[in-house]
Amino acid sequence: MGTDPAKDDVVFDSEYPQHVVTLDAFQIGMFPVTVAEYACFVRSTRRSVPPGFDNDISGVSWKTQLRERLDHPVVQVSWYDAAAYAQWLSEQTGQAWRLPTEAEWEKAA
Repeated sequence: MGTDPAKDDVVFDSEYPQHVVTLDAFQIGMFPVTVAEYACFVRSTRRSVPPGFDNDISGVSWKTQLRERLDHPVVQVSWYDAAAYAQWLSEQTGQAWRLPTEAEWEKAA
């Protein structure tokens, strides 16, 4: 985990040193959360969409996503909203859902 400055010319101090990480077994979803799935969470929790979510950035405002992209991955979701979605999904399904750690995400990628 981390980076090798000899192989990456854009390196941040927080990425040093490159090191081996051992992970416990984990599972990660195969498909991204769709707009339709996230909309169920928004409706069920009466969650207001985050500030800026309704800004039409490159044609992907929340309203545009709901109108035209229900089967696309949801975009413009903060880490906090993604974590809240995972907690809500756990409550709905009775299964444990959470966001992956940085190490898990790198391993899964």
